[in-house]
Amino acid sequence: MTKPEIRRASPDEAAAAELLHAALGGWIKEWNPDHVWVAVLPDGSIVATAREAEVGARGVHVVESVWVREDFRGRHLGICVIEQLLEQSKSPRLWLDCHPVLVNYYAKLGFKISDKAVITPDYMDETDPPDQIVMSISIMEKTDD
Repeated sequence: MTKPEIRRASPDEAAAAELLHAALGGWIKEWNPDHVWVAVLPDGSIVATAREAEVGARGVHVVESVWVREDFRGRHLGICVIEQLLEQSKSPRLWLDCHPVLVNYYAKLGFKISDKAVITPDYMDETDPPDQIVMSISIMEKTDD
């Protein structure tokens, strides 16, 4: 099976990822293509996505819209896409909220359960499940060589 290329999305790929997310029951927001990462097959099919979004008045950056196509699950594509996002992020700290069963998944990437729910309530709303867990990761300062 062909291995997908993992990269920052082009504007067309970001728009396709947004529509895909909406078709799967997500909400449509204005997606900044510079903040969307995808795993793409040579035929252009998107098989995984993740995005970094700035939300709320405090400029909080979150990882969201992580998705892997069902027939590509179990190949660590979600982790690979998030690793690219973390590597290229300009934010010193990223947050996410997840279901409790996903805590270990995100912990593999360095996220830790946060004792401060800084993305609540600005980011989460009444439609979010009450059992969501807030996690965060500190990203080391990058230096230009």
